[in-house]
Amino acid sequence: MNAIVLAVLVSFAMFVTVHVVGSIALTQRTPRWNGAVALVVPPLFPYYAARRHQIGWAIVWCVAAVFYAVSLGVAMSWR
Repeated sequence: MNAIVLAVLVSFAMFVTVHVVGSIALTQRTPRWNGAVALVVPPLFPYYAARRHQIGWAIVWCVAAVFYAVSLGVAMSWR
């Protein structure tokens, strides 16, 4: 049980960190508004990152999102 809670917390922290830092990285290139929009609308982050040739950020964001979704799904179905 504790391992499941830890997995959810770590995956959420990783997802939020990648999202915020990646959005800041998007503001370093033009157009700068992509970073602001990606920060407010999370599903747009991988799209804007890929368009700005920051494929690494897009991949890490997707992996973090999947890790969070899977760990949250396991935690919710655990009895």
